[in-house]
Amino acid sequence: MVPEIEKAFGYSTQRREDYRIACYDVAEGGSLPAHRDNPTEQTRHRRFTVSINLNNASFEGGELVFREWSDHIYDIEEGMAVAWSC
Repeated sequence: MVPEIEKAFGYSTQRREDYRIACYDVAEGGSLPAHRDNPTEQTRHRRFTVSINLNNASFEGGELVFREWSDHIYDIEEGMAVAWSC
């Protein structure tokens, strides 16, 4: 992803955080509320977020929406990665 981030955003990545695997439980709403990924002093260094759908074909949902910009729903295929600005 680093070369793609450099091409798309013109930004040279210097470091990355450890990978995280998230699972959203449908019984708890199955999603995250609107948020930013760098709002605190500990996360302020973040410039981009990368998400990879590992099992999109196994359930309904899993789309991304950036409501700050539009209501377009991005339905990301299983195995695809998406990077966006924090």
